[in-house]
Amino acid sequence: MKHGFIDKAGNIVIEIKYDEINALSNGLLQVKYNCKWGLIDETGKEITSRFYDRIKEFANGLAIVELNGKFGFIDKTGKEVIPLIYDNASNLSKCGNKW
Repeated sequence: MKHGFIDKAGNIVIEIKYDEINALSNGLLQVKYNCKWGLIDETGKEITSRFYDRIKEFANGLAIVELNGKFGFIDKTGKEVIPLIYDNASNLSKCGNKW
């Protein structure tokens, strides 16, 4: 079954082509297409220029992405700000630290 979105009038807002769609807390949507993950906005515009094996939730403005066993980070515009060259990655949050 493929997923997408239509508006109240029945107009297709997000093309019905995705295997899975998950809402993220920042207004972006995580979409699965042909066993890979990418990001789109609420209008269906693709944010990531390519699809990844995994994309984790954003923390501190960045999300961990994995492709072919290598990890890196993207920002909310989909730009790879830390290249996918690492064997593992962690996105630490403030967790109650006082500034």
